[in-house]
Amino acid sequence: MTDEADDSYDLSWLVQLPADHLAAIKRLRQLLKHDPDPIDRHFMFCELERRLYRSRDAFASALNDYDEACRQHDAEMDVIRESLLAKFGAVPLLETYTQMVIRQQKAKDWVAAIHWTERALALYGDQAARPEAVKDLTDRLAGYRAKLDGVRPSKPSITKASSATGTETLTCQKCGQQFERQVAPGRKPKFCPSCRGAAA
Repeated sequence: MTDEADDSYDLSWLVQLPADHLAAIKRLRQLLKHDPDPIDRHFMFCELERRLYRSRDAFASALNDYDEACRQHDAEMDVIRESLLAKFGAVPLLETYTQMVIRQQKAKDWVAAIHWTERALALYGDQAARPEAVKDLTDRLAGYRAKLDGVRPSKPSITKASSATGTETLTCQKCGQQFERQVAPGRKPKFCPSCRGAAA
């Protein structure tokens, strides 16, 4: 799972898991129902997520189950983080977040990708065992924000202009309504007359 856990933490339950993914998933769910130890739960969730993701072509609900396992895991991570720090002195690689970030990236869901990236960076803080993981997430976050900014209108949208009447139709950036104005040199207004009046 992690170098830290391999060296100093008892993962005997891991070697006792069935080789078959479906049987292992069932066993991991049973373990999670009864084991209260935060570090045990962390690594059990990691293994459950790994098995579910690898089973995504084996049964229809695997990816939905994977997403739910990640959400449940994340809900416990604040407590888990404190236990990891107490045991290892650092936050080990959080593979859950790396994989979820990649999953949202593939779906081009930039809002979700940003959410999972920011959550991971908050959990790592300045105590990551692997600084390169933080660097990777930081670089990804900048890219996702750029993607999101790229779909936001940065200037008024001209939908049509009439050379006969000398008018053009713009879209208000505040209310989204279209409005007409006389074509004139200079900067185009960002807001419709009503929104400009309300702002005034």
